[in-house]
Amino acid sequence: MRRDAVLLSFFPLLHLRGKRFEYDVTLAPGRGQDNLNPKMETLLRVNYDLRWQTSYPLSEPRFLKEGAEMRAVAWYDNSPNNPNNPNPNASVNWGDQPRDEVLGGFFDVAVPATIGDGKILVRHHSRN
Repeated sequence: MRRDAVLLSFFPLLHLRGKRFEYDVTLAPGRGQDNLNPKMETLLRVNYDLRWQTSYPLSEPRFLKEGAEMRAVAWYDNSPNNPNNPNPNASVNWGDQPRDEVLGGFFDVAVPATIGDGKILVRHHSRN
């Protein structure tokens, strides 16, 4: 986060092979924190079903200090044991169609209207 913000809700998006989805946050370094080993906290973990896409509002909004990092993690099941899997033998690529796969880790935040340039997020791409 480039600015302080209030986290309001999550909207995970996977396709037919999606099994589980998780949102984690690493808090910004601060007083009393071990800056070499920042604390990661899981905010939401759900079993995923494409037929049941929903937004998950927090029961109480969560303040995120500038420098906090959000992470989305997904698990997939491309096996024949997944009844939703259209073809366990197919190579799976990113795409808009349900036969393809995707990882969309959407979330809603509130920021003051006076923030100015609107640059709130810094994107980090991981290839783990």
